[in-house]
Parts: sequence; C-alpha cells; structure tokens
Amino acid sequence: MNAKEVIFYNIIDYCKNYQIIFYQSYRPINPKSFPIYYGWLLVPMAAIGVFMSMPGQTAGFSAFTEPLMKLARFSRTQLTLVYLIGTITSGFLLPMMGTLLDRWGSRNMMIFSSVMMGITLFWLSYLDRIAALFQFLPSLIVYLILITIGIFSLRFFGQGLLTITANTMIRKWFDKKRGRTIAIMGVVNSIAFSSTPAIMAAFVTMLAWNGAWRVMSLVIGVGMGLIAWIFYRNTPEECWLVVDGADLRITPVLTESELRNKRENTYENGSREKGVYGLTRGQAIRTRSFWAIVLVLSTNALVITGLTFHIQAIGMQAGLSLTKAVAMFIPVSFIVVPVSFLSAMLSDRIHARWFVYLMAGSQCISYTANYFLNTSIGYVVSIIFLGISGGLMGPTQTAIIPKIFGRLHLGSLNGIITSTMVRMSALGPMLLSMVNDITGSLRTGVTLMIVFPVVTLVFSFRMPERFVD
Repeated sequence: MNAKEVIFYNIIDYCKNYQIIFYQSYRPINPKSFPIYYGWLLVPMAAIGVFMSMPGQTAGFSAFTEPLMKLARFSRTQLTLVYLIGTITSGFLLPMMGTLLDRWGSRNMMIFSSVMMGITLFWLSYLDRIAALFQFLPSLIVYLILITIGIFSLRFFGQGLLTITANTMIRKWFDKKRGRTIAIMGVVNSIAFSSTPAIMAAFVTMLAWNGAWRVMSLVIGVGMGLIAWIFYRNTPEECWLVVDGADLRITPVLTESELRNKRENTYENGSREKGVYGLTRGQAIRTRSFWAIVLVLSTNALVITGLTFHIQAIGMQAGLSLTKAVAMFIPVSFIVVPVSFLSAMLSDRIHARWFVYLMAGSQCISYTANYFLNTSIGYVVSIIFLGISGGLMGPTQTAIIPKIFGRLHLGSLNGIITSTMVRMSALGPMLLSMVNDITGSLRTGVTLMIVFPVVTLVFSFRMPERFVD
C-alpha cells in the first residue's frame, strides 16, 4: 500500500478500535431484538437503496439531457461523448470500491455513497453559477469539464456504489432463501426502472432541472444516509445471527472486540468464518465460469444501451414507424418482470449453469432476429428473447454469483462485474455506430454482437454449481 492508503486505513481502524457509532452493529437498533429474521427487513431497505440510485442511471439522467444541452449549448453528440467519458471513467474505479466494500461493510459504504451522491446532485444544481465563476475561460470548455465531472460522480456513486452495496448486502444475508429475496427485489426494481423516466420528467417540469436535483440531493444525501445508518448491517454473523435465519439468536462466545478482530483476520488472511465461505477476487478471476457470467451480463448491458440509443434509426432502417420502433420496449418490460421473478424463485433449485446457458442462448436468438426486424416474425422473436435475456440478468448477477463463488468476497467480485457492465454499456452506442459507418446497417451491428454469447457458452461449459475455496 502507498502512503495515502496507509493513512486511509489507519483512520478506518481507529474508528473501529474506538467503536465509533457507525461500527456498532447493535445501534441504533439491535437486529437480535427482532421477532423475525432481520434479513427480511433488509430486503425493502435494499430495494430503497437501489431506487435511490435512479438519478445516476441512464433512465434517470435522460430527463436532464435537454436542459443541459440548452444550458451548455452542447450538441447531442457532444453531450453523448461527455456521458461516455464520465461513465467509462467511473467504471474503472468500481473494482477498487468493491474491495473497500468488503472491508468497510454494507452499512458504512451505503452511508458514504448516499452522502456523496447528495453532494454531487447539490453542486450540479448550481452548475450555471459555478460556470459563471470561470468567465475568463471559454464557456464550452468550462461546461465540458464540469458536466464530465458531474456525470462521473452520478455514475460512480449512483449507478455504481449505491446499487452494488444494496445488492451485495442482500446476498450476504441469504443463502438458501436468496432466490426469494432476489425475486421480490427484481419486481420492485423493474417497477422503479420503468417509472423513473416519468418521475424525473415530472420533477423537472415542476421544479426545473436545478430544483429537481436539489430536492433529490436532500432525499438521497440525508434520507438514504439515515436509512442506511439505522437499518443497514453488513452480515448476519456480525449481528450474532445465522444466515437465512436458521437460528435467530446465537449465544455469543466472543466479545464484540474479539469478533471485530476475527473479521479483520478473515479479510487479511483470506480464511473464512464459520459458515461463511467464498473465493477471493484473485481466485475467482482465474476461473472460466466467472468470466462467462461477466461476459453474458456485460453483453446484455452493451446491446440494450445501444438499442435504446439508436432505436429510432434502427426502426427507420427496418422500415418501421417511429411509434412501432419505440414500442418494442413496452412488451419487453412485460416479459422481463415475470421471467425475473420466476427465475429468481428457481435459482435455489436449478443448477447455476442453466441460467447462463439460457441467457446466452436468448441473446443469440434475439440478436439474429434483430437482423430481420423488418418482418413480423423477426420483430416478435426479437422482443420475446430480448425480454427473456433481460429477465435473467438480475437473478444471474444477484443470485448465481454468490451461489457459485460464495459470500465472503462479494463486494470485490461485484465491483469487477459492475465496472465491466458500466464500461460495456457506455461502448454500446459507439460500437453500433462504427458498424453502421462500415456496413450502413445498425441491425448488422446488433447481429454481430452474437459473438459475445457464443464465447459465453464456450466459457461456461461444465460450470460447477459451487466453488470451494
């Protein structure tokens, strides 16, 4: 570690050693005092955490694109390029934060992420006033720098850390019952994502772009921060509970200080606590199975983002009306919700490899059918299998990863996965545009993406149900 990291970790250790209140799992409420397993209370809390990430998601940012273009006098291409730079940059830093998540715990990381997200939204709401302080520079350069930093922060703390932390916490609190919790969260998240554009648009209409960001800065920075401090907890073991609630109250045989030291030794030495196992990041990335899952999830993110960005042009090239082209995503969303719920419920009973096989296979069929989007059969088949692939995305990331690789180092693993997905999603529109420049067809670009799920099927051959470290 360098000097800055040593100082940083010394501060964290100081807080732990002197039991700063954020590090006390029994304050302000004690999970052991609940009549039911505390993990079930964390499910809606995690769903709220994911919903709070919406201002950093593409669906949440879209309502602010027109005001920002007008404010900064950007062309649509310039704003898209800034969005690409900010997104990719944030993606490169997420693996490091995933490692810190394992060290800090879900509670502390969610408090940190919420506060930083609130600060980001607050200063973005004064973007015009901040830019006015630099009148001695060209306004285009000033806004280019400020908006790039803002988008980086939105994507890093919103799409990245808030989502990673909430999902990782649930995976640590459930094992055999994980599928049920993922099914519940999947439905809630699907509703949240589908409703976000309308909610954000209403906010901007009522409060203007800066007023909307100020209100959200308070809701997320203060509201979500308090929710995290009051309710969030890292693992059931640190609260003297057993995963899945097998035994609601364990008689402690260690003091609070001894348990804290044991967790530190577990992290540093790579050993595992009783009942908690998991491959380290170094062990996982040396397996074909890990990269098969990363690739199938990233491919879905890449193509969906590219399709969304170019859907009007794709429809025009296929001879579809604007209404019919945009309407593709409506039936897709109706397919995603039941597939996500059903697959999450079955994730505890079906071998993990079948989720990867089905998701990769659906991608192959959907991307091939997209080439024939000008026909009725191609249009319908593309929608059906795009929905199946999208529905399997959530359960594959949230239920299959801990099932195969364990719970101990989920933050590190999820950091790599999410950062790769973020970078791939940012590249989606550009890749399709490049293919369009060469072939004159965006649909050809979508069909060529079939190479990724084919590689996934090769990597996932004989994927084990569970690795043991």
